[in-house]
Amino acid sequence: MEKRRFSAFIQGSSDLHAILGERGIDTVIVTGTLTNVCSLTTALDAMMLNYKVLMVSDANAALGDDAHNTALATVCELFGDVRTTDEVVALLEQLGAIWAPVRSYDEVVSDPQVLASGYLRRIDHPEYGQIVSMGMPLRFSGGVPEPADRAPNLGEDTELILEEAGYSWARIGELRDQGAIQ
Repeated sequence: MEKRRFSAFIQGSSDLHAILGERGIDTVIVTGTLTNVCSLTTALDAMMLNYKVLMVSDANAALGDDAHNTALATVCELFGDVRTTDEVVALLEQLGAIWAPVRSYDEVVSDPQVLASGYLRRIDHPEYGQIVSMGMPLRFSGGVPEPADRAPNLGEDTELILEEAGYSWARIGELRDQGAIQ
């Protein structure tokens, strides 16, 4: 979803209000940046549209503590509730809500469940050591096929590809000497 204004709910900013209305959702959990700009205006507009508003204190950020804390105090004073991520997680679990955290790259590639799924795999790269690469997303009755190898480094297979394309080794050498290929 694209958001074109500070508030996700202001007319012309996004389709969020219509989407939530179609699904019967009456509560908004606000996270993001900047706490005192986009997050705050989204929270205020959500409340004005009769949503229950929950602002997550440690999942919002501002350019300074004063701006962050003032925005949270404004929401807490009149417009909604302010909770920590741990408190929101506990509420969601208590309600039996379906939810998932947004994870960083490092968290995703080290998650045991993600690794066990086979969608990511660890491979040894001759230049970079062990890296994480996409595994095969398809499953077959005969098992999970493994990709043959890692992706080549830049320029690693250029000469072979040019040869397959019909270039002579003499011409490939000329291109290398001219700096056109690595």
